Amino acid sequence: MTEPGLPLSEVRVLDLSEGIAGPCCTKLMVHLGADVIKVERPALGDRARSMPPFYQDRPHREGSALFLYLNTGKRGITLDIEDEEGRRLLAQLARSVQVVVESFAPGTMERWGLGYAAMEAANPSLVLASITPFGQTGPYRDLADSDLVLEALSGLLYVAGSPEREPLKIGGNPAYYLAAIHAFTGIMGALLYAEETGVGQHLDIALVECTAMNSLFSHLSYDFTGKVLPRMADITPVFRVRDGYIGLIYRPEVWPRLCRLLGMEELERDPRFADARTRYTNLPELNCIVAEHVRDMEKADLYHRGQRSGVTIGYVCTAPDLLESPQYKERGFFHELDHPYTGPLTYPGIPWKMNDLPLVLGRAPLLGEHNEDVYCGELGVDRAQLKQLQERGTI
Repeated sequence: MTEPGLPLSEVRVLDLSEGIAGPCCTKLMVHLGADVIKVERPALGDRARSMPPFYQDRPHREGSALFLYLNTGKRGITLDIEDEEGRRLLAQLARSVQVVVESFAPGTMERWGLGYAAMEAANPSLVLASITPFGQTGPYRDLADSDLVLEALSGLLYVAGSPEREPLKIGGNPAYYLAAIHAFTGIMGALLYAEETGVGQHLDIALVECTAMNSLFSHLSYDFTGKVLPRMADITPVFRVRDGYIGLIYRPEVWPRLCRLLGMEELERDPRFADARTRYTNLPELNCIVAEHVRDMEKADLYHRGQRSGVTIGYVCTAPDLLESPQYKERGFFHELDHPYTGPLTYPGIPWKMNDLPLVLGRAPLLGEHNEDVYCGELGVDRAQLKQLQERGTI
């Protein structure tokens, strides 16, 4: 439920999306106080419920880490939108909210009679955000996607990895999380416009364009120079140390300090590495020398000594490193949330703080947990009707 006094405490959101991008977008809205109603398929739920990792490695629809994280603080209902009665209930719900977020294939909402034109007629200030792989238009609009496909077609994949190897996929699902942030930003702008004018918007959000925007440097380089930007992983190398990996940058202004930090003062006097130009020319050789020298060092020790001396260096954090980091602890980034199936677990927070405003925290809903609250309490469905809808598989 909403938290009074927060920026979105008067905003209700209908979340019809599945997977990562849409649910992550609406999760951010929850943290600003919005009342987000998560709509899932009866019996099956959001497809994220079937995605590992699972609590204690046991597949269960209430135990997916991805679902539990992306849907914290939301209310959850089930509804079969392909059923005529289900569509009627959804249309009724859409009249009472300010935002609808959906991720169906282009044309699906229109086929159900729930497209923007129909929703706008009943709710003129409504903001509808449609999040799809390639947008509502264009020759690719009906094609399938994956994070790898989005990274590839956005140009991001081409500049990732070592120059002598094939392009390297960035770990996790960055394309979907980037899209979530861009969708959230667009919705905030549309809400402000609706508040000022009473006019809603249909936001057409293409996952591939969200990713392309964040790999724009390679596009601009080609436009400005006529040359394809090569992969340049050696410029910011990552080295193996005794207990993990470190990454560093050979910045000219800190080069002497870096040599002293690594205990390699002789590199300052080596003509092969005398300045930024010679270091770049002899980069593979420099990297080999540094790699051999740091092999027996410890990552945290190098990081803290480097930061104290003003050297740009970082160690590659494992999951335990993140949870034990004094920086994250001091800022209260990780939070413990209890859940009926998993019990208390630690979840990442959000990367902003707003003076004295509270952070909205709450667990993810069980499948269909708030059916009675929403259908009976808000739409006026009586309990006998609710039971009939459940028996029919509509909810």
